[in-house]
Amino acid sequence: MAEPFPKGEFVRVIYERGLQVLRVADGWLVPSSERLERVGSPDQFAAAMDLQHIICDTQFNVPFFQPRRMFDPAGRPVSRARYLKGYVEDSKRRIYKYMVEHHLYCAVAHLGYLAEAYAGLTVLRNENRWKLPEHVRESSRTQLFDSALRHGEAVFTSLCSALDASRFLVWRENHRPPLSLIETVDLVLTVGDPDMRLLVGPLEALWYEEGPTLVQYRDCSAAHHPVTSHGGRCGAVLNHADLWEMHMDLPDNPGQHDPALFTFDEQIDLLEYCWTTTCRVVRCFEETIPRIYELAVAGMEPKKWFWLSDI
Repeated sequence: MAEPFPKGEFVRVIYERGLQVLRVADGWLVPSSERLERVGSPDQFAAAMDLQHIICDTQFNVPFFQPRRMFDPAGRPVSRARYLKGYVEDSKRRIYKYMVEHHLYCAVAHLGYLAEAYAGLTVLRNENRWKLPEHVRESSRTQLFDSALRHGEAVFTSLCSALDASRFLVWRENHRPPLSLIETVDLVLTVGDPDMRLLVGPLEALWYEEGPTLVQYRDCSAAHHPVTSHGGRCGAVLNHADLWEMHMDLPDNPGQHDPALFTFDEQIDLLEYCWTTTCRVVRCFEETIPRIYELAVAGMEPKKWFWLSDI
């Protein structure tokens, strides 16, 4: 599989369902195509296939600590840098700040590896164009499949951990620590301060729209590995354009404890779900957490606000 990869600078754009284009000497190559077709540019390919790009790499196997160019569904870059800035003379709050940053960083990193595993699986399925010994192909397929599962589950866990740690940035009161993010948000929304309600409003919307399902997928994947052999699509398929694309379905009802009761009618893809959910959490945290943290930097963290002292 070494040729016809580019001689000079390597560029790879990975899209939804593991479709990708590689920059080669004479243009852009679609390695999962049965015809090994060339395209004029990644934008033309995305428009023709009605796809959105997820990551753009300049090398294979990006190290976990190295930045990866990732994009949200609107095409805006998603940073892997520190999300929160400032300094507070509160050692516990600094720890929770670091925890939120760390888990968001990990979620984005695992998402990149998940997309990379999808892209590798689509290329390996193109057996007529990429000649490999069968034992090598099968071994690589198994490794990439396991990698997709591990990194998908890690995205669930990292996002849930970021949501969990953020409750201590929303409110930390020494005698009554919040038990969960939504309990913290609900508490703040009942005390009557309009400014704080405005700040935590997006977190409330994020939790009710994404939180419960995300937690169920985290718990379900830890117990059942729902994308393996429980009735959903799981593998590469040839689409209408003769391109191999990857699907790994999540169950519609992850709250079920019995895998036999899983349904897959909605065909929720693992990569698409992890991508859209990660971007949603990151964008929400970028909007809300720094503003809340600025109050703490100014010495106005919630534990010092008078309207919380009597609760």
